[in-house]
Amino acid sequence: MKKEKREELQKRMKKMEEERDDLRRQEKKFREEREEEDWELQKQCHALDEMRMQTGPEDRRLLELIEESQNMINSIGREKAETADLFKENVRKKNLEWDMQEEDIIDRIRVLQQEEKEKDKG
Repeated sequence: MKKEKREELQKRMKKMEEERDDLRRQEKKFREEREEEDWELQKQCHALDEMRMQTGPEDRRLLELIEESQNMINSIGREKAETADLFKENVRKKNLEWDMQEEDIIDRIRVLQQEEKEKDKG
């Protein structure tokens, strides 16, 4: 019975480690996609800066459109940063939860091992 419990606990530990690995892969993919998107936004901002430099002060409407476009890009960047922060916080919380569960499982396995040792002695 105790052996089954220990095996069960070990299976839970293995499953948590698999979930952690999956989360690490998701986190890496998210980071890579974010970097690509940031690079694209920077390229767009740079292109708009170039347009602004080539536009004369008399073409106010075009300058306003350029400024509106840059504001939209900046807004998108801020939203992406907020999303990234939320994602990081969720990852941190999930890892903390797993750490606590892992500690609990390790403690329970130790108790079972100790009980088995005492049983074998007696």
